[in-house]
Amino acid sequence: MRGASDRSTQGKGPESDTPERNSEANRSTCWILAVVDHRLTRDRKVSAIDVLKERLKQNIWLVNPKNVNVKYLREGDEVVFYLGSSVDEKGFIGVGVLASEPRPLTAPETTKYGSPSSQFDKAVSLRDTKMWMQVKPAAMLVPQLSFIKNKQRWGVYLEGGIINLPKPDFELIISS
Repeated sequence: MRGASDRSTQGKGPESDTPERNSEANRSTCWILAVVDHRLTRDRKVSAIDVLKERLKQNIWLVNPKNVNVKYLREGDEVVFYLGSSVDEKGFIGVGVLASEPRPLTAPETTKYGSPSSQFDKAVSLRDTKMWMQVKPAAMLVPQLSFIKNKQRWGVYLEGGIINLPKPDFELIISS
């Protein structure tokens, strides 16, 4: 049942260092879409913020089909964008809505968007995107975010590109 925001317990208990994994019944309709720096060559990389700006300009988000959450993305789901950059401050930087379910990239899109994300062969369309003027530092919000159980190792909960997010946590992020 989509829409529930409770999370199932998995791992070593409340102090586990790994994020809990949701069953389909416990998935929310809110997501974190994480973007990281992309290495083009050994000496050249594109910062996460520049990758995000380009994706928002094009209203497209590339998804890795190996991510377990891809199959749960639905048109109308709300998203918050997270910068997991080595250059920029790590934190939340904007919001949007999915305008489509995941679909294969067309040949022209693969050529256009394939690099530096050549492992991604699917995409979702975006609408109603808004990038905030300043990053909302993740470290400042961690103590209040319910989906992060081990507050000392919060970074592992934001890995993987597409992270299911309980609606109350989504609301907390966008209102802070």
